Parts: sequence; structure tokens; C-alpha cells
Amino acid sequence: MTYIIYLAIQLILNNPTALAQEAYVNDKSNIVVHVTNIENMEGEILVGIYDSKKTFRKIKKVFKYAIQPVENGQEVIVIEDVPSGQYAIALFQDVNGNRKFDTNFMGVPKEPFGFSTNYVVKRRAPKFNEVLFEHGGNQDTEMTIDMQEW
Repeated sequence: MTYIIYLAIQLILNNPTALAQEAYVNDKSNIVVHVTNIENMEGEILVGIYDSKKTFRKIKKVFKYAIQPVENGQEVIVIEDVPSGQYAIALFQDVNGNRKFDTNFMGVPKEPFGFSTNYVVKRRAPKFNEVLFEHGGNQDTEMTIDMQEW
């Protein structure tokens, strides 16, 4: 009987699957986004984190998101418990409160927006790989994103 208990304890302690699952669970940290250059003090900031180019900038396919009311010219938004990986962030200020990124009939943005890596929009929206960043380990990732308008 003692041998069976000893064997069971050894199996639990030396189980590589259990250790891998524990490492995976602990491999999450926060992404802290400092949003600057906010000129209009109305509405909310909507931040979306995307994990693939197929879902990038598709609001209904966002990996994780956060919404925060605008209170001053600089907002700090924390997205909690994000697993390690490569991500892209797209955010916008929903000035009119409809929780949609408003554009005109030609697709030109009517509301302020921003992207990870501070990609500056000139003629087109960025591609996923142009705003990609690495988030990893047990350490928070901090970044500053400047709001821009068309």
C-alpha cells in the first residue's frame, strides 16, 4: 500500500503534462496601453487586441478588448491576463457613443484612432504585420499609442 501511494505521488510530481499546463497558466500578463494626443474629451476609448491577420480590425473577431471612458488627454488602459504571443492593437475613440468606428461614404474615418507601433495612416490602414508586437513572459507589456485623425 505504501508503495502505491509513493508511486502515485511520483507520477503526479513528475508528470510533464501537468507541469506544462501550470507553465501555460502562469504565462499570462497584462498589456498596458497609454493613449495620448486625445483632443476631444467625450466618449470612450475602445481597444482591441488581435492575434491573427484574418481577424485584424474586425470588431466581432477581436481576441481581447477593453473600453474606458475618456477623462483627460491621456488615458491608461489595462488589458489583463493576455497569454504570451504576437499581437496587434487597433483602438478608436467612440465620440458619439454608438460603439462603432464611424467612417464617411468613402471609408475615411470620422473618429480618432490609433495602432500599436504608432503606425501613422497616410493612404491606407495598416496591415497586421506592420503593427505587430511581441508580448511575453510574466512581465507586463507597456506601450504608448498616439491618437490620430484623418
